[in-house]
Amino acid sequence: MENVIFVLENEKRGSFLSIVEETEKMNRFIKELRHGGLNVIKVAVSPRFVNACDAPLFDEQKCNTQNTLLIIDHGQIAKHYAKKGYAVIGYERQHQGPYYDVGISSHQVEKDKANDFWGIEHLLQGFDEVDDVYLKRIFERCHNIPWKICETKRCIIREITVEDVDRLYEIYAEPSITEYMEDLFENPKEEKEYTMQYIKNIYHMYGYGMWIIEEKQTGQIIGRAGLEQNEGMEGLELGYVIAVPYQRKGYAYEVCSAILDYARENLETEVITSAIEKGNVASEKLCRKLGFINVCEFVKNGVTYYKYKREK
Repeated sequence: MENVIFVLENEKRGSFLSIVEETEKMNRFIKELRHGGLNVIKVAVSPRFVNACDAPLFDEQKCNTQNTLLIIDHGQIAKHYAKKGYAVIGYERQHQGPYYDVGISSHQVEKDKANDFWGIEHLLQGFDEVDDVYLKRIFERCHNIPWKICETKRCIIREITVEDVDRLYEIYAEPSITEYMEDLFENPKEEKEYTMQYIKNIYHMYGYGMWIIEEKQTGQIIGRAGLEQNEGMEGLELGYVIAVPYQRKGYAYEVCSAILDYARENLETEVITSAIEKGNVASEKLCRKLGFINVCEFVKNGVTYYKYKREK
């Protein structure tokens, strides 16, 4: 992402003071984005364009769908550019009172069209808790680019893609991998369909899940790890799998430590748990090393588990 374009309707809504305050916050945010190296453009749109949407608002060759994020305060225009393939964030004004006339009252746009962001997945109501990282992630989400969650000295932890599934089958082909965890679908086509739904329904909705572990030096996928919500478990549950050739080399501790740090800084959960099947000594040792405490034993589907818990 190189460009951020603010598309703002000329006619302001709300009281004069509320407009001034909102504009000042926006200008501070724009200044921060520019300081971070982004090209930021503000475009004022007349209601005449809103009704027609028949002329480009900016240089669409230079600011194209692959390098530009749009922040738009009018629902109809936001939908117009989303259909063209742009990454779009709707900007819902906090003060939706009567139109404040700045000289274009003869072409006022109906309020319901201005406020209708139905179909625009990402919406802002202000800029107090927004930064360039947030915008970059929205841009990536709109273009189905996997998020990089965090990294360690040797690894990158990122979201899974459908293309990663074939490598997972190579990892899970080793019988010891599924000794204490569920296997993949027998049919890779089903696993890929499941992965597509997982990306859409878990990543997009919650922003966390099971992620891919990629070794920096080789780019090789060496396992996966992450956090999920599971029935009967308090808070989020930590899980991981490391390919056999990379076991006993400290990767699990390295990756899980980074994920716990990420959860503490970015996720609203006070407790992290882990359900470890009885007999899985290696995972018990790892949990204790990570600061988890064995709090109870429980049986699920005839299998005995230990529940480990750690305050975030």
